[in-house]
Amino acid sequence: MNMMMSSHDDIGRNLRTKKNYYMVMDDNGNGGSDNNKNESICALMIRYSAMILVVVTLSILVLPLVLPPLPPPPLMLLFLPLFILLFLFLIAFSSSTTTPNFSSFSS
Repeated sequence: MNMMMSSHDDIGRNLRTKKNYYMVMDDNGNGGSDNNKNESICALMIRYSAMILVVVTLSILVLPLVLPPLPPPPLMLLFLPLFILLFLFLIAFSSSTTTPNFSSFSS
């Protein structure tokens, strides 16, 4: 009976040490659960973003081989990015029509 109890206690102690093995300790030597939570969220976000990048890369490589060739777009549609760029330059370098609001104080 004692042998059964000691092996059971050893299993419980091993489980506790394995559970705490992956805990990140804070400055005081305590297990920081907030730190673990933030690190696990960060790791999860990195995995998801890497997975999304892999899926997008594979779709860029595979879809042109699977889909039939498309006809070229209309000429005006090809110039659309150029028109947008010119419009943004026009807005950026045009003068403002508002008058400056200066106020002077004299004593």
